[in-house]
Amino acid sequence: MVYHEQLLATLQSVSPQQAEIMEEEINIMIHKLKFLPKENFPTVTVCPQNNGFAPVFSESLSEKVKIAGGQLISDIEEKPKVIIILKSDDSLYSDLPTLLEQEWLQETPAYRNNRLFIIEIHDFGKDADFLKETEILAEILQPKYFYFGHEGDGWIRFDLVHS
Repeated sequence: MVYHEQLLATLQSVSPQQAEIMEEEINIMIHKLKFLPKENFPTVTVCPQNNGFAPVFSESLSEKVKIAGGQLISDIEEKPKVIIILKSDDSLYSDLPTLLEQEWLQETPAYRNNRLFIIEIHDFGKDADFLKETEILAEILQPKYFYFGHEGDGWIRFDLVHS
């Protein structure tokens, strides 16, 4: 976990108090999940609306997902157990029916098990707030262990009705 440590070092020089809070909160998340078996960490694909819903991967995002209790994958063929859609504008909800008709999506455990989520923060993934983004991912990926109050104000579950 190199990325958040570099971020902490930078933040330490600017705001030691914020750095301390961030470090403490991340350490709590890591400790809570320390003894969970690997199979309890779902595979996750993140699909931004502004990227045509194509899965994305970055070291920063991968680290946030890992801290939050998941495994980031960018290959849809690996059949993710959780799919997170990043909203970039209000046209998302008119684009969703087309996305939901895609065969690749319907074949995933995420779709079959109603584990699709929408993150409604426009600059999510740009590390504007590493801790908040990690908390949101933790609420989505490990809801039994984490509640930070971001549901409905940062992310929502997209409930599917299967026929």
